[in-house]
Order: sequence, then structure tokens, then C-alpha cells
Amino acid sequence: MTIYSHSRLSTFENCPLQFKYKYIEKPDIVRRTSIEAFLGSRCHESLEKLYKLLIDRRLLTEEELLDDFARRWEQNFTDDIYIVKAGRTYENYFERGKKSLTDYYRRYAPFELDKTLALELRIVVDLDKSGDYKLQGYIDRLSEIEDGHYRIHDYKTAGTLMGQKYFDQDRQLALYQIGISQMYTDVESVDLIWHYLTFDKEIHSSRKPDQLEELKVETVDLIKKIESAVDRDDLPPNESALCDWCDYYPICPAKVHLHKTEELPPREFRQEDGVRLVNRYIEVKQALSELKIEKDHLQQELELYALQMNATVLRGSDYKIRIKSEPTYKARYTVSKNEKEKEEFLQYIKTHGLSDEVMVVHGIKLNSLLKGDKLAPEIRDELLEHIVLEEGKPRFYPSKLKPRDDY
Repeated sequence: MTIYSHSRLSTFENCPLQFKYKYIEKPDIVRRTSIEAFLGSRCHESLEKLYKLLIDRRLLTEEELLDDFARRWEQNFTDDIYIVKAGRTYENYFERGKKSLTDYYRRYAPFELDKTLALELRIVVDLDKSGDYKLQGYIDRLSEIEDGHYRIHDYKTAGTLMGQKYFDQDRQLALYQIGISQMYTDVESVDLIWHYLTFDKEIHSSRKPDQLEELKVETVDLIKKIESAVDRDDLPPNESALCDWCDYYPICPAKVHLHKTEELPPREFRQEDGVRLVNRYIEVKQALSELKIEKDHLQQELELYALQMNATVLRGSDYKIRIKSEPTYKARYTVSKNEKEKEEFLQYIKTHGLSDEVMVVHGIKLNSLLKGDKLAPEIRDELLEHIVLEEGKPRFYPSKLKPRDDY
């Protein structure tokens, strides 16, 4: 039995191929750390130390907290930590971390609003009665206001702040609430709290029992979907803004050529086979698009000239073009969009065994049927009551001039 996590579920939702690489194939690749992930880890560690000492009745000063953050930053920093966002520097993120912790400290000191029960608490959630589906996770901080009234805290260093609807639909902390309710017998209420450190914002949400039951069913369904996709090996890449942070970028089919070419010098880049083929394809595609526009314009002029000449065939030096326009039979409801007419028409063709003969959407068989002699006259007349005749668009049939045409 596989125990899932919110991260595992989210990976599949974001990109099934990344899920395959990360949890199934596990290719040997160079693991990278983004500056965002590095910043988040250091802030979490310093806040964890703050609350661990509080449990022991020792309050760090603001300066001690910032010193701890700076020390952890320096000790863990490596040159392969990468920045995706253009124009940002490591110093920018370091200062952002300091500002975030400063704001947090000043907002909550002396940290007596609630009682911390656990830090980085591992929980296992039973998603079904049989225990076949389980989910595990780690709560950044679990606290209690008073007996039975719990608070689940999650610390975020993201540079984007979502709206309330996002948090009211969040799966992760709601699943943790289920875990807390299964772990403790005195749970009366659980407050879900996100601390967006960059913005000095605290966002709250809560879940009702029926919402939690529905979430368990949805999560089990998602796990079944994942397992089915794995069995079928149906795990395609899904390109998104998250690709720039993905460790598997260099080997992903959707990114491997971009990765291969992005560092090439200009001359080598232009001569690279894939680049050359793509450039030529786009040139041809654009040329064809321009030719289509010219073709449509010429067809309009040909039609107009033929009407003026009262002609159906126009000749050139080596070719002639036959211009043919035939009216088209259409089911009346496809034009009127009337649901009653639609029901009557579909019932009629079903009753008379014409369902397989009539292509309502494209009208190909419908036209063939009405223009031919396959139908009995009385059936044809009845069918015509559900039909409208529209003027057909002109069609152009070029053919090479034969000797007798060349005079």
C-alpha cells in the first residue's frame, strides 16, 4: 500500500510526467535547489527554533532570531542554488527573509496567543473506513487556544498572495484537520491558518464535517485516478510556469531541446538541426497562410467575374476553373436553434429508421439522401418539412485545358 502525501497528489495534478520521474522512474539527475525553496527552508527552521525554545520557556529576542536565520543561510548556502526570476539577486531574497521574520516577530511577540502543542508534527490520515487509502503530512505548527480548540499553522514564503477562495478550497490543511480529528478525541474545532511571511498576512479558513467527508472521497478518487494512469503508463508532460523550477527540465520531452539549445552561441544556435527545421517550418506556414488569404481573395473575384459574365467556367492559359454552387439541405433546428424542432426532427428520423443515414452535424448524408432517389416520395416530402434549403457556397474545380478547349 502506497501512503500518499499532498505533495505527491499535487505533483500528479501539476504534471503527470514529473510524477513518473519523481516517484516511479527516479532517474539519476542533478538535483537543484531554487532560491525560493532555500529561503522557505531557512525561515521554517528559524521559526521552528523560536517555538521550540518557547516550549522550554525561553523567548528569543528579535535580534537572536535574525542572527539564527543569517547563520543558517550562510551555513547552507551553495553556489548551485539558482534564481529563475530575472533581475533578482541572492541578497534580495536574504533581505526578504529578514524582513519576513522581523514582521512576524513584531506581530506575535511575546507569542502568548495560543499554546504550541507540536512542531513539524507527522500525521497519517485514514481516507476510508477499510484503511486502504492513507495520506501523510507534516504540520508546521499545531497549537491550541483552549481545550478542544486547535489551530493548524502553515508558513509560506511565496511571493504571491492568493485570494480567500483559494484557501477555502485548499486540500492540504483540510486533510491535516482530518488527521488531527483522528489523532485526538477532544477536537471541537480546528482553525486553519496560513502565515504569508512576505506580506505579513494571516489568512484563516475552516471546514465543516460534511466538507471533510467529501474531501476524503475526492482524495480517494484522485488516488485511484493516479494509480490507473500509472497502470496505463499514461503520464504525459504538462507544460506550465512551474517548468522553470523542475529538476527534470533537461530530460523532459517538452523541454529537452530547449535545454540543449538555450546556452548555444548565436551561430551554433542558428545552425542546430532542430532550430533550422523549426525556423523553416514557420516560414513555410506563414507563406501558406499568406497564400490562403490571396486564394480566398481570388476566389471572390472569380465568383464576381463569373456572375458578371453569366459563366460557370473561366479559362486561363493552361487551366480552366469550373465554378459550381449548389444549395445545401440543413435540418431546420441547426439554423433556428429551436430545441422543440430538434426533438421533432430526431424523433422523425429515428421512427423511420433514418438515424444511420442522416449525418445531422455535417449534413453530408442528409444532402445525398434528399438529392438522390433512395427515399420513398412520401417519406422525402415529410422529411422536407424539417429541412431548410440554404444557398450553397461556390466551389472551384480547376482542371488542365484539353486540346479542344485551347482555341
